[in-house]
Amino acid sequence: MHRTDVCPVPAQGPTLSEPGTVQTCAEHCPECFRSGLFFDPENAFGRCKQWPAPQGRACRRFIAEEAAASGAKCVLTHNPTWIIDPIDGTCNFVHRFPTVAVSIGFAVRQELEFGVIYHCTEERLYTGRRGGGAFCNGQRLRVSGETDLSKALVLTEIGPKRDPATLKLFLSNMERLLHAKAHGVRVIGSSTLALCHLASGAADAYYQFGLHCWDLAAATVIIREAGGIVIDTSGGPLDLMACRVVAASTREMAMLIAQALQTINYGRDDEK
Repeated sequence: MHRTDVCPVPAQGPTLSEPGTVQTCAEHCPECFRSGLFFDPENAFGRCKQWPAPQGRACRRFIAEEAAASGAKCVLTHNPTWIIDPIDGTCNFVHRFPTVAVSIGFAVRQELEFGVIYHCTEERLYTGRRGGGAFCNGQRLRVSGETDLSKALVLTEIGPKRDPATLKLFLSNMERLLHAKAHGVRVIGSSTLALCHLASGAADAYYQFGLHCWDLAAATVIIREAGGIVIDTSGGPLDLMACRVVAASTREMAMLIAQALQTINYGRDDEK
């Protein structure tokens, strides 16, 4: 995609709440994709949000994949923070494989408050707000509630490393779950959409080593509000910056998967 000064997000509009802002941006991002425009998340947010005061802008932070690729530090502070992946499923997007999403999450005091994920090709808008439920195009989402691994569809992603040792561990983890009688293991090329499938009940669990905070932030809120569980691969509480996760429809399922996995070390987002 080429950089351009054209942005589909209106320069002026009604003052929006934080959830309204994130939804408006998610709805406009696909226009960039369809027309080949470059999407700058911070610029888009600035255009669709009428900041209440100059000091208000200073207290809001952005963590985004493109910024991290340019060397920006991924540090989650107590300040209100947008956590953004403007294209999740980049390889799919390049090959026109129709599993591509926009993911936008929002955290305050290091707590995830709400998230929006837009499935661009199917025009499905997944939303979740802490204490307010999870929805897809306005329809309430609920996880499957499955506790039996032999009846579970488990989703995962390969991760960015391709060295022989890492690939061996990745395949070993899949083998361990299949030996434990998981009904199936699938890779779809988009961690955010895989997590949305979990929230909707189409899948029962998800695990990955090597995903980033911008892949996980919005989806975590959606899954929790749909009744699911999101934890660290160690079985402990989720660490958003640890580049690893197990999510499932029930705690029993999450622990079964966590106990079966061998750790693949990808470091931490806040140490890169």
